Parts: sequence; structure tokens; C-alpha cells
Amino acid sequence: MVQKTFGIYNPETNSGNEQFYLELGNSHVAIWLKDSQSNVISSFELFEYDAEMTPILANVIRDVKTISKIAKDYHPQVQVIWENSECLLVPTPYYEEKVSPHYLNIVFGNALHAEVAGQNNTASQTAAVFRVPKSWKEAILQYYPNAGFEHKYLGLFNSFTTDKQGLYAFFYRNHFILVVVKDRKVQLMQTFNYQTPEDVLYYILNTCNQYGLDYEKTPVRVAGLIDFKSSLYEEMVKYLPDVAVDTLPGNKVGKAFSDQPVHYFVPFFKTTS
Repeated sequence: MVQKTFGIYNPETNSGNEQFYLELGNSHVAIWLKDSQSNVISSFELFEYDAEMTPILANVIRDVKTISKIAKDYHPQVQVIWENSECLLVPTPYYEEKVSPHYLNIVFGNALHAEVAGQNNTASQTAAVFRVPKSWKEAILQYYPNAGFEHKYLGLFNSFTTDKQGLYAFFYRNHFILVVVKDRKVQLMQTFNYQTPEDVLYYILNTCNQYGLDYEKTPVRVAGLIDFKSSLYEEMVKYLPDVAVDTLPGNKVGKAFSDQPVHYFVPFFKTTS
């Protein structure tokens, strides 16, 4: 069953020249429109689903299109962002399309019925090697045959161009993406599933230890589906002295977003800056 978590619309800013983004994860579908000229996000929807209850992704996309106010319209520019953990970032000189499946098999194990792809960014000299279930891509192409594809990790990687050092945690409902920046370079980008606040603390503290970072002095920036009154946030500020909210650059969202904390949307919009 698909449920809408957020629905934010600002038709006054729609110019008819919007880029349509669709982010797909193991338990969510996010959709937003960004004006191609101003780069302002005008509308956003977040849908969540139980993969065990709705295992056929094509049915999820069908239900989303039925409920959505954004997806019901035709959009000539469709960009799909895969948000899953089976992705590796490699320097461009070491990226070879033929051996990409071997990279993934070594790290994540063999996968049946998977679609392997690569995405290279010449500006950062970094490539993303990733795979998703073939049924995911087939479901998208069934409804959006003109779609382009990219992976979440590479978009996030390219957003850390000026950061000196710190940990960044981007929260979804039951998992978060942890990014480690040290000496102005991204050292780690990894997805962790969690059930309790203690799980999150363990992953963060263990990562600090692995990368030689003093958790008492290292900035930790959080964003996404995390509430300041939640036990998760309270547990983090109890043990991590420098916890603050990650932000979006510039005037990136329309006025319709003013009723919601902007940090909710950072994990989605940070990759399309």
C-alpha cells in the first residue's frame, strides 16, 4: 500500500519549464519539480510503501501516479535518481564499464536479475558504479520511457566541494546515508539500516574511530526525516557535542515550503543543486 507523507505545491512558481525528478528507494518514492531557469523547487511529494506488502514496483509507480498531483501531468524532462545501497564511487581513471559488475560482486555479493550501470562525472573525475533490480528500471520505463537515470551517491558526492571536515547523516524512515568528509575530501559514503537511536550512534562513533576523527570535536550535520523532539535527535546531542542541521544553498525552495522544516528536504534537493 502506498501512502503520501508529504504533498507541497506552489503553482505560482511553475513556469512550465520544470525538470521532473523521481527518486526511488526500497521503501519510498519522492517526486519534485525544479524550475530549469531559477533552480527553485516548486513542488514536492513523498510516498512511502511496504516492499513486502507491495513487492511489484510497477504497481507502486501506478499507485503513485494515481495519487500524485505532480505525476499525473506529462513531463518531457524526467530524471530518475536511484537511492539504494549497492553503489561504489571510483576515480574516473579506474572506471571500466566491462569490469563494473565485478566491483559490485566483490563488495555486495552476486545478484540475480540486476541492472548494472555506470555514471561518470568529468568535473569531479568520479564515477558511480551501481546496480538496481531489473524490475525497477522496467517499471520506470513502463511509465516514463524518456527517463534518464543517475545514482544518489554521485549527486551527493558532487555537493561536497567546499566542506573541510565533518560527518553528514541523511535520514530516511529506517535507514540513513552517512558521509565522511576529511581534509576536504569525501572519505566514505555508506547506507546503514537502523531500528533504534543506539544503532545510529554506534555507526557514527564507530566510523569516527575508523577514520581517526575525534567525535567530541567533529561537526555532525543531520537532515531528512528526523525530528528535533525525537529520541533519536536527543540521543545524538547527548553524546555528540557538535550536532547541527544541514542546510540548502541559497534560495532553493519556494514559499510553499515555509510551513515545514527545510531540513526534511535536504537529502532530496542536495543532489540536484
